Amino acid sequence: MNTSNYQPLAENSMELRVAKLLTSGVVLSFLLIALGAGLLLNAKGSAKVDFLILQPGGANFYHPLSQTLQAALKMDPRAIIQTGVFVLVATPVARVLLSVLLFFKKRDYLYVGITLIVFVILITALFSNLMAID
Repeated sequence: MNTSNYQPLAENSMELRVAKLLTSGVVLSFLLIALGAGLLLNAKGSAKVDFLILQPGGANFYHPLSQTLQAALKMDPRAIIQTGVFVLVATPVARVLLSVLLFFKKRDYLYVGITLIVFVILITALFSNLMAID
């Protein structure tokens, strides 16, 4: 006797869309980081790397994002890794933004408001940390 109330998600349900977005973001991030790490190991596999000196704004990081993306398109391993980390950080932000749009589509304005507040808090925190790096 099966007592669980499990029901598969509808094809266009909100939960399934959010799950697909999160999964896609994590998989894309993993692929970018793995590609960058592979290229870095191929180029400098025998070199000794001191991970204690990895600092924002140093020679190991690109800033701003446009510079990172340009370097990643030129197959710079560190820029590809940094892009993968950016995708990983941006995935939950995209999830909140998608939730705002889906709640708006459902005309659930209370949750639109709550989710917008969460979105503003996330963006404020991200940009305040970016400004602290400069």
